[in-house]
Amino acid sequence: MSIENNYCKLQQAHDQKCRVSLRFYKTNGQMAETVGYVTTIVPKAIAFMAITGHRHLIQLNRIITVSLQSQDRRYVM
Repeated sequence: MSIENNYCKLQQAHDQKCRVSLRFYKTNGQMAETVGYVTTIVPKAIAFMAITGHRHLIQLNRIITVSLQSQDRRYVM
């Protein structure tokens, strides 16, 4: 999936305040998957709050897949 396509999905998730599932590469090269909310989005990175309460700063070029879970619109800060 392209960075542009991921960015569009992340922007949509942020605008609609819906939960997303992300698969991405951590800085140590390991793949991780988490579910949560996009709290801030900028052209090259996102701030993300997992449903566990952990906060992440993820570079867009490290994100593999974005899956919107639009039926759940709870937004937790």
